[in-house]
Amino acid sequence: MAVVKDALASTPSLNGKDAPTSAQHSPYRAVTARELRTLVVPPREWIITNILPRGLQSAIVAQSGTGKTWLMLDLARALATGGLWAGKYHARKSIVGILDLEGDYTGLKERWLQLEGGHGQLSDDAAGRIFFLSDIGGVNVLDKDTAKCIQTSITTYAIEVLFVDTLSRTHNLDENSADMRLVMIELERIARDTGCTVILAHHAGKDSARGGRGSSTIKDALQHMIELTAIERDGEVIGAKVALTKAKSAPLIKHMCTIHIEPLAVGAGVRIAYDDEVPKTGRPDKGGDIEDYLRTHIGAPRIRTQIVNQLVENEVCSKATAERFMTEALSDGRLKKDGQGRVSLGGALSK
Repeated sequence: MAVVKDALASTPSLNGKDAPTSAQHSPYRAVTARELRTLVVPPREWIITNILPRGLQSAIVAQSGTGKTWLMLDLARALATGGLWAGKYHARKSIVGILDLEGDYTGLKERWLQLEGGHGQLSDDAAGRIFFLSDIGGVNVLDKDTAKCIQTSITTYAIEVLFVDTLSRTHNLDENSADMRLVMIELERIARDTGCTVILAHHAGKDSARGGRGSSTIKDALQHMIELTAIERDGEVIGAKVALTKAKSAPLIKHMCTIHIEPLAVGAGVRIAYDDEVPKTGRPDKGGDIEDYLRTHIGAPRIRTQIVNQLVENEVCSKATAERFMTEALSDGRLKKDGQGRVSLGGALSK
């Protein structure tokens, strides 16, 4: 096993000059390329396998109203239970903190209860692994006392993943200033010193193709970045495509999944659903038969809005026609809805 050595102390001369004495000790340590081959280092740990590593700084970037806060809350649920996120990405069971700098416990409670209404309550064990840090308001991480307070909260509650909503509320700088690198350096320091993965919610710029708004130093400082791109129909956001656009020690994923935020009946809550991108092959002719399409493409139960959106995106029919069909088919039994509001084939359509 290779041992990390003080390269300067073990080298008799450098370019014909004597190596520094102990009085001139260098702070740097080094291994040779040969020693690096057998150097024992800790394996990389993942909080979302091959998506988000532990102990680094990441961000979820999206336009306002696209669903980044809902995505963060759903990620928190997956991490607290240690199950699959988006139906296919393994989440490591973790203690989660949510630092909400844009609201208070009132808003947090409303959203969380809506999520529980749509997905059911977590077990007491899993619910005990999520800490909501609120009643704080905007902070300035460049203030040493504030940074220490955040770091102490992480260690006190043994938080392994900290969601920060949003980056813009962690400082008092102009986001377009190159000084934003100081904010990012401080947040990264907190992540590295505590071993906690810090995930920042960040607003996309006017040109979403260029990623998050503000100085390029923000993106440069991030080790990982997940971006949401809105899917719109008739000027309304009906979902968002999720992509891993920056990653350290993991491949980029142009299309991870598509997220849909579905409000259920009044007071019933909100359901978050994920679909894989609809394949282009086998796409029906424009104006094709809705029933034939559903028999071919609809398998597992889905939320009504998801089915409508799929019909529209594949040009089977207009949104108005899809909505009318859904209402009529649910009424006459061609489609059926379960107790959780999910729609599946029924009656003649299931044959």
